[in-house]
Amino acid sequence: MGAVQSQRAGDSKGHEQPPSLSTFIPRCDVGQECYGCDLSRTDALTDQECVDIMLSQAVMRGDLQDMQRALAKGAQVNTIADITLNMGIRDRKRVKKVTPLMRACEYGHEEVVSRLLEVRADPLRQDTRQWIALCYALGAGELGAARRLISETNAVANEQKDIVMSLRHSVLEQCEEDVGEEVVAEVSKELGPGGFLWQQGGKNARANQNGRGKLHTEQDSKS
Repeated sequence: MGAVQSQRAGDSKGHEQPPSLSTFIPRCDVGQECYGCDLSRTDALTDQECVDIMLSQAVMRGDLQDMQRALAKGAQVNTIADITLNMGIRDRKRVKKVTPLMRACEYGHEEVVSRLLEVRADPLRQDTRQWIALCYALGAGELGAARRLISETNAVANEQKDIVMSLRHSVLEQCEEDVGEEVVAEVSKELGPGGFLWQQGGKNARANQNGRGKLHTEQDSKS
């Protein structure tokens, strides 16, 4: 109580002023990244949570310098730390298990994508919808980030393409909602024959063949 009282000061009329927000903020080695902490929380963020959140926020801003700073302080490259932890938000419907690589792809920060992959970010990690980082890039219409991701993860490129194809409907639906039909058409084109996401003999090829077969069956039934 004494510590709180010592933070108070009178105004020009002698009225007591309430303590500042900084009085209650849990101490965190990365400073500003933890300034949104919920005052009602009884469990202060750990240093690890702080640097992990710092990494995620830097990635979303496309700030390579702050990203490097977070990694140097021990942030986990595949962290799924919830960026709202320091705001006290508890939304059970929100998508969770989102990695920094997913966020970089969603925001189209290609250089950040490359740097995260250099430090062993996992492109096959899945969120609570089963989306991988490539889904995030395509769902946001960020084809540049998608190309960068595929080109730098050649060893698991086909596996990523198969996962995207199995989630194609939800990815394209998200893309249309976020950036519109024109971009959806571009993404769909890249998923088809000749596109950089096309995998001959993969799920997208089989789905394409099944679609043509269904069309022929419907046409035959009409003739």
